[in-house]
Amino acid sequence: MKRAILLAILSLACVGIIISLAFAQTKGPGFSAPVVEGQWYDNSIALVVGINSYSHGWNQLSKAVSDGKKTAAALRKRGFTVHELYNKQATGPAIIRQLRKAARETSSKDRFIFFYSGHGYIEKSGFDNRETGYLVPVEGRSGDTTSYVPMEQLKMELTNNSRAKHTLVILDSCFSGLVLTRSNIPTATVSEYLNKRGIYGITAGMPNHKAVDGLFTDKLLEGLDGNADTDGDGYITFKELGAYAERNVKFKNSRQIPVYDVMAGAGQMVFRYASASAVAPVPPTPVEVESTYTPPDTSNYDAIAQAEQQRIEAVKATERKNREAKQKAIRKTYAKVKGYKQSAGYSTSAKKKIYKQFLSDFPDDNPYYDEVDGWYNEPEGMVKIPAGWFYMGCVPGDSKCFDREKPRKRVYLDSFYMDVYEVTQTEYQRVMGKNPSRFKNCSNCPVEKVSWNDAKSYCAKVGKELPTEAQWEYAARGGTSTARYGNLDSIAWCKNNSGSKTHPVGQKQPNAYGLYDTLGNVYEWCEDWYDKDYYNRMSERNPTNRTKASYRVIRGGGWYYNPRFVRTSFRFWFDPSYRTTDGGFRCSRD
Repeated sequence: MKRAILLAILSLACVGIIISLAFAQTKGPGFSAPVVEGQWYDNSIALVVGINSYSHGWNQLSKAVSDGKKTAAALRKRGFTVHELYNKQATGPAIIRQLRKAARETSSKDRFIFFYSGHGYIEKSGFDNRETGYLVPVEGRSGDTTSYVPMEQLKMELTNNSRAKHTLVILDSCFSGLVLTRSNIPTATVSEYLNKRGIYGITAGMPNHKAVDGLFTDKLLEGLDGNADTDGDGYITFKELGAYAERNVKFKNSRQIPVYDVMAGAGQMVFRYASASAVAPVPPTPVEVESTYTPPDTSNYDAIAQAEQQRIEAVKATERKNREAKQKAIRKTYAKVKGYKQSAGYSTSAKKKIYKQFLSDFPDDNPYYDEVDGWYNEPEGMVKIPAGWFYMGCVPGDSKCFDREKPRKRVYLDSFYMDVYEVTQTEYQRVMGKNPSRFKNCSNCPVEKVSWNDAKSYCAKVGKELPTEAQWEYAARGGTSTARYGNLDSIAWCKNNSGSKTHPVGQKQPNAYGLYDTLGNVYEWCEDWYDKDYYNRMSERNPTNRTKASYRVIRGGGWYYNPRFVRTSFRFWFDPSYRTTDGGFRCSRD
């Protein structure tokens, strides 16, 4: 269900919007109603916004985009030129930018519509109970009003930039009638409406009403098709359209009553359509007259055109330079942000503040936006491993491989999350109430002397699971196709450098995914049952050996192992109840 949205915008007497992600202008075909004494519009301009694909704590909607597209089509049919913003296009900065552009196209002989279908939000002041309204753009985060579009800002954009004769705001969302009150709208002729300015709005429901998805827009468009023309004159006034929507939406859902009202002025927006009762006036008899027109001097046209062309080319050159400078700044900042992500010296909270700042500083034209947004939403202490193909098993040319690492197999995995570090003694003690490790007095060392059953129980208690053998190797490789992701002494504690003990996690270099100690320190339990010939029969996509056997798979080697066993493709096995001082684990989750 869409959330509260309109709030403060319609309480402001100079607001004018229809968010349906579209701009529109010019008189169009399909009108046969007679000409009126008042002046018809020179241009008709509309902005249409529709958002289904919400995340960050908001429910996804099902019909907001289709409502926007239907509205855009209906407006084009009535002579509007429509520019639309849907889903990922409908960011807060994009909505404001397009609104400003559309409003600036209007003149005193134009009309302007702003249509919005999506979530909204109301915040009540703890001091005086004053309510503030927001539109929720596609990137809006639940509870974070700094990521929303304030109604006050929309009002300012319209009042500062729009000169339209008639402005109409249409909001299709829950609770959107918060600031409109139904009043007696004066009745006048179409000519009188067209000769006076006005600002007005139609909303999907009264305060505290939840709108049925799609109902309001469907009835509004039915009215525009001619059903709202109650007097049969070939014109549909704002008052007729609002009354039709109110009557027919209420008939379908008695708990949803649209609200419509004039916020300023005495004019009303008028629509016309093909009507059987509309009779065109008899054209006047032409009168022959002599021209008294004197043409202007056009000798300076070339100079004017050349000067303007030079100005435009200078503007384009500046814009191009600005784009290049912006992309350079984004790339440089992204590299810095990625360095924070891979650093063991910063907490997850500190890193997430950096991610959020990066997303705030570069919301548009940012090729790294989705990637960093994914980092921001990663579970605590885990990293997202992207979906993809990789080769599992013995690397060609690696003479240290065993037969059980063959044949090499191409495998596809869906994305998943993996613990950055092996589970430490402190973490295990907190969850399981005990520390079975031999190498105590090292709270940040990996827990050891844990069986497969112990590891499985821990992961389940923290809402995770053991990684499959394929997930483990894919994550451990970090995008590489070599036996190890770096120099052995730089990335792993093994028999050559460990001093015959475990070491605190995170002291060696991580792989490209930001995972530490996937090789060495302690070997790591995997979900799969062990089968030395499993690679001959495993599936190509998301393989897991669930065929019961005697042993479970271990991976990565440990402090006691010689270098031959500390490779990403090396696989071994132990009884699920077996515990040893060089055996530990890390968890994963979908």
